[in-house]
Amino acid sequence: MMRLLNLVRAFWGNSLALDLEYRVDFLVSAVTAILSSGAGLLVLHVMFSFSQSLGGWTFHQALALYGIYLLLEEFASGFLTYNMGEMPELIRRGDLDFILLKPASSQLQVSIRHFRVVGLPAYLLAFGILFYAMAEMGSLTPLNVLVLIGFLGCAILTVYAIWALLHTLAFWLVRIENLSQIFFAVFKVARFPIGAFPGPMQVVFTVVIPIAFMTTVPASAAAGILDWRYALAAPLIALIGLWLSHRFWQFALKHYTSASS
Repeated sequence: MMRLLNLVRAFWGNSLALDLEYRVDFLVSAVTAILSSGAGLLVLHVMFSFSQSLGGWTFHQALALYGIYLLLEEFASGFLTYNMGEMPELIRRGDLDFILLKPASSQLQVSIRHFRVVGLPAYLLAFGILFYAMAEMGSLTPLNVLVLIGFLGCAILTVYAIWALLHTLAFWLVRIENLSQIFFAVFKVARFPIGAFPGPMQVVFTVVIPIAFMTTVPASAAAGILDWRYALAAPLIALIGLWLSHRFWQFALKHYTSASS
């Protein structure tokens, strides 16, 4: 554990020093986050101006879900993209060879090398929307917050597992940018509760692509309406996804030919 903490501190310390050299980026990121989330809030407001519910969800329940969506979107676009998303370049430049020589998990190193401080405004805005919605629903209690943290952790691990599985394909594919675009295109579905979709699509977004476990389940926990079946399945989905991503990474390393070879 101490080795992991020291690794994170070293990586993120370098990222912080680099980001502080470009302080204007922080302001730009804040403005972008406000405009982007504002557009989403406007869409939500318009939708509820024509209906009292969305898939059985009230406005504030859907608002909590939207806050979680923004949080995970920034995690994917602002964290995963700059870490695991750099896999093609690491392989092409031969930098992966140096990572493999270090006495730590190569997958872990590739996954946590950078933390962008400029992403903080987006995270703060997402949490602000989430906690405001919980306060309006009367569900902002210590117990609900603890339960929410647990299911947010499951959601983050699930998003990471899918991202890692996709980007490990960089060991065989020269360009994988399209895979990232496909991920974000499908992930937009997570802005809405699963109940808002037709029955067959609900099955697809729960069983085939676990969108439900990314936003709907944590939002249900935030609103205090979590189904116990989803509560049991969420950590299981996250752990299985994490295990699969690690096994696939190990399989890819066995078939990796060093850039220096």
